[in-house]
Amino acid sequence: MRLADPPSRRRQGGVRLRGRPRPGEADIDDERYDAPEAPGLDMVLRGLSMVCGDDRVLELTGPLFDGLYEFIRRRLLLGREPA
Repeated sequence: MRLADPPSRRRQGGVRLRGRPRPGEADIDDERYDAPEAPGLDMVLRGLSMVCGDDRVLELTGPLFDGLYEFIRRRLLLGREPA
């Protein structure tokens, strides 16, 4: 699958989900997925899944990933870290 916008293309290589994982289970293989945010996201998602049910994890992570997407989009557009 080809994604049109740069943040989505970058995200394809950042955090890969295995099959149909439970919310909070990210598969990050350090040798292949070297996005700097991947280990932190993995830790946050795993922690949330320990204290919240699946529906709550999905509710909380929607804005989290929307924010990450927007940050990456702006960084790519500006060529620097956004303010």
